[in-house]
Amino acid sequence: MKRGITPGFNTGNFALLVEKFREWDIGLEDVVIAAPFNKVGFQMVPSREECEKALAGLPKPNVLAISILAAGYLKPEEAVDYIAGLPNIKGVAVGVSKEKHATETFRLLRKKLL
Repeated sequence: MKRGITPGFNTGNFALLVEKFREWDIGLEDVVIAAPFNKVGFQMVPSREECEKALAGLPKPNVLAISILAAGYLKPEEAVDYIAGLPNIKGVAVGVSKEKHATETFRLLRKKLL
Protein backbone atom coordinates (compact mmCIF):
# COMPACT_ATOMS: atom_id res chain seq x y z
CA MET A 1 0.00 0.00 0.00
CA LYS A 2 1.46 3.33 -1.04
CA ARG A 3 1.20 6.10 1.53
CA GLY A 4 2.73 9.06 -0.30
CA ILE A 5 5.78 9.20 1.96
CA THR A 6 8.81 10.79 0.32
CA PRO A 7 12.07 8.87 0.83
CA GLY A 8 14.91 10.88 2.30
CA PHE A 9 18.67 10.59 2.31
CA ASN A 10 21.25 12.14 4.61
CA THR A 11 24.67 12.69 3.06
CA GLY A 12 28.02 14.17 3.91
CA ASN A 13 28.96 14.33 0.22
CA PHE A 14 26.10 16.13 -1.49
CA ALA A 15 27.75 16.65 -4.87
CA LEU A 16 28.66 12.96 -5.19
CA LEU A 17 25.19 11.80 -4.13
CA VAL A 18 23.56 13.99 -6.77
CA GLU A 19 26.01 12.68 -9.38
CA LYS A 20 25.35 9.04 -8.39
CA PHE A 21 21.57 9.46 -8.32
CA ARG A 22 21.74 10.75 -11.88
CA GLU A 23 24.04 7.87 -12.88
CA TRP A 24 21.67 5.33 -11.28
CA ASP A 25 18.60 7.01 -12.81
CA ILE A 26 17.06 7.84 -9.43
CA GLY A 27 14.74 10.80 -9.90
CA LEU A 28 16.04 13.70 -7.85
CA GLU A 29 12.58 15.24 -7.89
CA ASP A 30 11.24 12.19 -6.00
CA VAL A 31 13.48 12.37 -2.90
CA VAL A 32 14.45 14.69 -0.07
CA ILE A 33 18.15 15.07 0.71
CA ALA A 34 19.58 16.34 4.00
CA ALA A 35 23.06 17.79 3.58
CA PRO A 36 25.33 20.39 5.17
CA PHE A 37 25.06 23.90 3.73
CA ASN A 38 26.75 26.84 5.43
CA LYS A 39 28.68 29.98 4.56
CA VAL A 40 32.10 28.60 5.56
CA GLY A 41 31.82 25.22 3.82
CA PHE A 42 31.92 23.24 7.09
CA GLN A 43 31.30 19.54 6.32
CA MET A 44 30.45 20.42 2.70
CA VAL A 45 32.24 17.68 0.76
CA PRO A 46 33.99 17.93 -1.63
CA SER A 47 33.72 21.74 -1.34
CA ARG A 48 31.22 24.53 -0.80
CA GLU A 49 31.47 25.49 -4.46
CA GLU A 50 30.77 21.95 -5.72
CA CYS A 51 27.84 21.50 -3.34
CA GLU A 52 26.33 24.85 -4.40
CA LYS A 53 26.76 23.91 -8.06
CA ALA A 54 25.01 20.55 -7.52
CA LEU A 55 22.24 22.29 -5.57
CA ALA A 56 21.63 24.80 -8.36
CA GLY A 57 21.29 21.95 -10.87
CA LEU A 58 18.42 20.20 -9.09
CA PRO A 59 15.04 20.07 -10.85
CA LYS A 60 13.10 21.38 -7.84
CA PRO A 61 13.58 22.34 -4.17
CA ASN A 62 14.14 19.12 -2.24
CA VAL A 63 17.06 19.75 0.11
CA LEU A 64 16.95 19.98 3.88
CA ALA A 65 19.93 22.10 4.89
CA ILE A 66 21.75 20.89 8.01
CA SER A 67 24.84 22.19 9.82
CA ILE A 68 23.87 25.72 8.81
CA LEU A 69 25.55 27.13 11.93
CA ALA A 70 28.79 25.22 11.22
CA ALA A 71 28.85 23.71 14.72
CA GLY A 72 28.37 27.13 16.31
CA TYR A 73 31.07 28.89 14.30
CA LEU A 74 28.54 31.12 12.52
CA LYS A 75 26.13 33.53 14.12
CA PRO A 76 22.51 32.59 13.37
CA GLU A 77 21.79 35.74 11.34
CA GLU A 78 24.68 35.25 8.90
CA ALA A 79 23.88 31.53 8.64
CA VAL A 80 20.24 32.19 7.79
CA ASP A 81 21.12 34.96 5.32
CA TYR A 82 23.38 32.51 3.46
CA ILE A 83 20.69 29.80 3.36
CA ALA A 84 18.05 32.30 2.21
CA GLY A 85 20.18 33.06 -0.85
CA LEU A 86 20.45 29.45 -2.03
CA PRO A 87 18.17 27.83 -4.62
CA ASN A 88 16.35 24.53 -4.05
CA ILE A 89 16.38 24.54 -0.25
CA LYS A 90 13.10 23.07 0.98
CA GLY A 91 13.81 23.21 4.70
CA VAL A 92 16.34 23.71 7.46
CA ALA A 93 17.14 21.66 10.57
CA VAL A 94 19.13 23.17 13.42
CA GLY A 95 20.29 21.85 16.74
CA VAL A 96 20.02 23.96 19.85
CA SER A 97 21.13 23.34 23.42
CA LYS A 98 19.49 26.16 25.35
CA GLU A 99 15.97 27.53 25.43
CA LYS A 100 17.23 31.06 24.75
CA HIS A 101 19.13 29.90 21.65
CA ALA A 102 16.09 27.96 20.45
CA THR A 103 13.70 30.90 20.71
CA GLU A 104 16.16 33.33 19.09
CA THR A 105 17.08 30.95 16.28
CA PHE A 106 13.52 29.85 15.50
CA ARG A 107 12.29 33.45 15.55
CA LEU A 108 15.03 34.37 13.08
CA LEU A 109 14.28 31.37 10.84
CA ARG A 110 10.59 32.23 10.78
CA LYS A 111 11.30 35.90 10.01
CA LYS A 112 13.82 35.32 7.22
CA LEU A 113 12.73 32.05 5.61
CA LEU A 114 8.93 31.83 5.76
